[in-house]
Amino acid sequence: MFLAGWRALARERGRAVCSLVAALALLLPWTALQAGELTRGDRLAILYSPQLRFSADREPLIRVGLMDAAAEVRLTANTLVQIDPMGDGALAVDVPANTTLTVRIRGGEPGRYSYAVVVSELPADSLAGAERLVSQWQGLGWDAEVLQVGAVFAVDGQRFDTRKLLIAVGRTSSQAEADSLTERLATERGIEATVHSELADYPGGWFDVSGLPGGVVVHSRDLAWLRGRPETVFTVEDVVYDRGTKGEGKEKRRYVGSLIFAADRGGQMVLVNEVGLERLVEGVLPSEMYVSAPVEALRAQAVAARSEVLGSLGTRYTADPYMTCSDQRCQVYKGIGAESATTTAAARQTRGLVLASGDALIRASFSANNGGFAGGNDTTWGSEPLPYLQPHYDGAEASSKFAGGIGSDGAVAAFLAEPGDVLSNIREFGALASFRWRVELNAAQLAEAVAKRQSVGKVRSIRVAARDRSGRATRLELEGDAGSLVVERELNIRRTLGSLRSALFVLEPTTNAAGFVEKLVIQGGGFGHGVGMCQTGAIGAAQRGWTAEQILERYYPGTALRNLYAAGGE
Repeated sequence: MFLAGWRALARERGRAVCSLVAALALLLPWTALQAGELTRGDRLAILYSPQLRFSADREPLIRVGLMDAAAEVRLTANTLVQIDPMGDGALAVDVPANTTLTVRIRGGEPGRYSYAVVVSELPADSLAGAERLVSQWQGLGWDAEVLQVGAVFAVDGQRFDTRKLLIAVGRTSSQAEADSLTERLATERGIEATVHSELADYPGGWFDVSGLPGGVVVHSRDLAWLRGRPETVFTVEDVVYDRGTKGEGKEKRRYVGSLIFAADRGGQMVLVNEVGLERLVEGVLPSEMYVSAPVEALRAQAVAARSEVLGSLGTRYTADPYMTCSDQRCQVYKGIGAESATTTAAARQTRGLVLASGDALIRASFSANNGGFAGGNDTTWGSEPLPYLQPHYDGAEASSKFAGGIGSDGAVAAFLAEPGDVLSNIREFGALASFRWRVELNAAQLAEAVAKRQSVGKVRSIRVAARDRSGRATRLELEGDAGSLVVERELNIRRTLGSLRSALFVLEPTTNAAGFVEKLVIQGGGFGHGVGMCQTGAIGAAQRGWTAEQILERYYPGTALRNLYAAGGE
């Protein structure tokens, strides 16, 4: 009865809530309002489930982690919204438009997790190969196991599969121990491992939502939802982005859909935006490609972005209350404030289109500039080779000169000097600085950069000991007066040499009379890992008149465009 009265009062525009209601409502614990409430697990399971929820028009709803480790969040909404303490609509409370709400967490409780270090990934149908790899690791003295992640999804009558197998070692209950093991594997074996987390017990806490008329404070155990209408815009103050990086900052951002408050792994607050897939793509697109890029390049990027979101569902953030993140670890998403008419039109023109290989949604990797030659997923990340993510010359026309690859120092040097007519060699959008670049390190700078991985003292020799077919360095060997170092995998190598733009480079060391490297010139090409779609190349192709479909076929060969909403949509 109290709730019904509160709803009626809140709906009356401009009418103050009477002091009696405020007195009754102040600090009211919702657990006292309903006997037989949902269990703690029931309230949280919907956030951690990999299964999709859908909007009224059958559009998948995606939960995006906006920021974590927050003590307080302040926001407003331009329409009436509802606070839903239980997450199931049973005790929803109306909040008048333009009310400034403050959400805080109280009594936050960390979750319990187990961690395993992933050394390889395989397709879900590669069980024999997975067992073979486990045996190899066990033969080396490691406690290895096979884990399956991902799920089978159905969207509008169509089936999609994101399952894959992980080869993991060193299971532990400590995040620090898992992180230490990844560093050890990188140093000792040149393996760029990742940490897979599994949830053992939910984090939790009380959420206090204040700022309602009459001083009302809503208390909610473990989670609180703010549900809006289709036209509702939430304005959130001081959203922290790129936390823990050099680019960390805060800014006001705007979102549509619903906002969810839950506890993060450490028992602080995490803010999640549940938003329709298509609106998410509209927000991602202008952050991942220039809004002034040709429309066909934007359309190709929209398909890749949509495919990447869905293709990773159930494989990442499985121990978190969201499906994907909003920074460069996933795809940058700044809410609706970053949207532009041009990119929104491109996203809507490709509504529902994704790339698939059979029933499997592909991982549509992309990077800024591949330097004229695409990389391969297997040599880049140590996973099983995917046919649509293999090295290839990225020229406007096929070239017999580069058909066999550029896997030697001489071939890379020749390619960097004379790449032919490649798609990513354009003048616009700052591409020239990424397409070809030069870095020069003196002896002290080289020693300092290498020492961040392992000090070898004064460097006597440095060489690329192995390359893949795309010419990217996959093994780097250094000798110094205080030791030697072998580095494997392209990202590790780039970081060892001072965070190079890419691993497509040649080394030109100069030694002094004492035999030490006094200067190292690095001639390189490209920006990023180079696997999948080259965003600059997509722009270059569109400038030449290529369609989005032709661009996607170039960068993800053998895949097929499918419409998520074909059974009843557009």
